[in-house]
Order: sequence, then C-alpha cells, then structure tokens
Amino acid sequence: MISHALTRLIITLLSVPALGLLSRTQTAQAAITFTKLANLGVPVPGRPGEVFVRFWNVGTDGTTVVFVGESNGQTYGVYTIPITGGSIVKIADTTTTAPGGGGRFIRFGTPSQVDPVVRNGRVVFWAGLSTPGAGGIYSAPARRGTIIRVATYRTPIPGGAIPGCPQTTLDFIQGSPFISVYQNKIAFSAASCGGDGSYTVLTDGNQKQRVGNGNTPIDFPNANFPSSRFSFPAIFNNTIVFTAGNVFGPTGVFVAPIVNRQAKALATIATPYPGVAGKSLAQFSGARVWKQAVVFSATGNNGFSDLPGLFLSRLSATPSTAPRLIANTNTTVPTYGGKFSSGFFGYSLSGTSQGSRVVFQAGGASIPQPQQAIFQYYRNRLSKVVAPGDTIAGQKVCLLNSPGYLSSQALSGDKLAFATQPWGGCGIGGLFVADLEN
Repeated sequence: MISHALTRLIITLLSVPALGLLSRTQTAQAAITFTKLANLGVPVPGRPGEVFVRFWNVGTDGTTVVFVGESNGQTYGVYTIPITGGSIVKIADTTTTAPGGGGRFIRFGTPSQVDPVVRNGRVVFWAGLSTPGAGGIYSAPARRGTIIRVATYRTPIPGGAIPGCPQTTLDFIQGSPFISVYQNKIAFSAASCGGDGSYTVLTDGNQKQRVGNGNTPIDFPNANFPSSRFSFPAIFNNTIVFTAGNVFGPTGVFVAPIVNRQAKALATIATPYPGVAGKSLAQFSGARVWKQAVVFSATGNNGFSDLPGLFLSRLSATPSTAPRLIANTNTTVPTYGGKFSSGFFGYSLSGTSQGSRVVFQAGGASIPQPQQAIFQYYRNRLSKVVAPGDTIAGQKVCLLNSPGYLSSQALSGDKLAFATQPWGGCGIGGLFVADLEN
C-alpha cells in the first residue's frame, strides 16, 4: 500500500478571456480537481529496497491508471493503480520472462513512446525483449494475472506476406509501433520491409486481421507510388482511423470499418489548411477517434515547421472540407499569452455526454520553465489544465510527463492521468489524476 494518505485539492484555474478569437479558439474558465495517487520514492512492487524515480506513459480508462515506471535500481516495468488510489500492482518488469519465447522483457514504452493501454480490466502493452530484434504486444489482467502473447516478432503478417518483401513476420522494433484498444479489440501497427502496417487483434491474441500494409491499395494523391506506411491506428467501436503514406511521407488520415476494410479519406494533402488561403495540410500523424470525433496533428504544405498544429474532424468528413483548428504555432497560449512554439505530438481524445474533449501537451516561450504545459480543448474553448509553477495536491509542478509527452491514452471521459518530475532541484514528482470540468 502507498504509505501516505490520498490527498485531494480543488484548484480553480481562472484565465481571462482574450478579446476576439484566438485562431478560432477562446480561452475559458476551468474548475479542476487534482488527485495525487503516488509520490516518486514509493516502493516498487516485487523489488525489495527499490523505489520509483520516474513515472511516464501514463494512461487511464477512468477506473484504473496504467504507467511505465523506473526504479533507482534501474528496473523498468508496467504498473497499475486504481484511479481512486490504493496499491501499485506490477504487470511486468525487466525481470519478467516473456510468454512465447524471446527471453525477458527489457524495455517498455520505447522506441517511439508506445503507450500502454488499460481497458475493461486488462492492460495491453508493448515490450522489447532480450533476444536481439525481438518485441511484441502483450496483455494481462489489470490487477495481477497471467501475461499472454498477443502479437510478436514471431507472428506471421496478417493477410499474407507483402510481394517483393522477404519478411514473413511482424517487426515491433522498427517503424512506429502503436496500440489502441476498444473493449476487447486492439488496433496496432508493426513494420515490414521499411514500412508500417496496421492490424487488428483481440486482447486474447485471436482473430488477427490486416487493416492496411504494402498489400493494400488506397486512393490518395500520388497513389501510383506504393503505399507502405499505415501508421498510428486508433479504434472506436468497429471503426479504425489511421494515417497512410508512401515515399513522399504521411499523405492523409483515413477511416476504415473493421468489417470490410474499405478505407475512406478524411483529410489528405489536398485538404485546405483552415483559415489560411492557398495552404493545404501535410505531414499527418497520430489520429485519435472517439465516437464521431477525430483529432490529428499536421503541418502546412511547406515542411515540418510550417504551422504545425492539432485539428479536429469527424468520421463523415471529406478531403475537400477543412477541419477545425484546435491550436497551432500561431495560436495565443491561454493564461500566458505569446504563441505556442512546439509540441502538438502528445494528445488524447475522449468525451462525455457533453461532447468530445482533446487534451494536449505543448510548449511556448511564455510558459514558465521548462516551457511545457497541458491544455484542453472543450466546447470550442481552449484552456490551461496544469503548468510548471502550479501547486496541485500540495506539490509544486516543475516538469510534466518526462521523458516524452502526454500519453495518447491519458484521457478517459473527464479524467486525465499524468505524471510530474523534479527539474533543476525543483519539486518531488508524482502520479496524478485531474477531474476536468463538465
């Protein structure tokens, strides 16, 4: 059990509404309740004498919080804790032997911040193994139980090998591995011959199916070039949303029903950039879906530094329709003023009966050092959630979600899970949940 009492503090964050529109967004008042689940320095389950020195990749399903933790003995693992507080439970760590071969687990949540997911009492996570080049996706009960192999480096490519590619099994080390879960269905990406493919599987490892890979024709600009990058699949109900691309990069966001896999474009390099005449979207990444809402990051068509931002669309959208802009590097930062300068990579989408909500972590020169904070977009308004210098649950916030960014799984309904870290001699660091406004 965590030795300290669960503490709660209600903080009303008041931001003065700006005059006019802020890139089609207004600032808002937000009443937020913060709950501290654990401080850094609490004991690591199953590792006598070791304590946590870092939490990251923090996600929740509204009942349980899952995270990757690091100890002072350099033990890494995936752990859970009830969202109301209680004991931390080990799911797997770097002393655990992986089921199905490949040796023991040696890392979690890397190489590309593959966030563990908790849904309906089960945890799904990515891990690298001690056998060189080996990795995969695994599932286990959220409060202890047997780990099962879902899909690994030994899994044949669903839908068959890709023509001209000598690889016959999935690769979870190269490319951009990603996991999304809805009920007992998993959408994931894995590499093959230099490109990513998107697939589905059940949490028990059965019914592996292809959504798209180098075997899959898809209709978008430059379609005469091979489509080899089907990345960041997100699932809700029976719908998959993903990015796809070719040698020219990620050229669009697409939606496909699980049943027949007929992909439809939501946004492509022909889609107008909202509010900027003559500019179109490019460099798409990381689509998320909740009910009919879709959020993704993209840039303008003049390179990676051309107005990177976050955009909100719907499953019914077409490439000719500009999405709604949430924020970009021309948007005024709520509370602090100035403009956003970086980020829009760590974000999560969920919602309640009141509508969809997007939370994201982004930077700006006006934000207190180290100039990264968490914001929310809700009811067409943009507001700060938490930033360096805030005091929550009796602790000063110094650094958020390090290493990496806010987890893709950080938000469930109006519950946001995140971590803080010491920085430059400031702060203690801990694991927190925020109850956001309704």
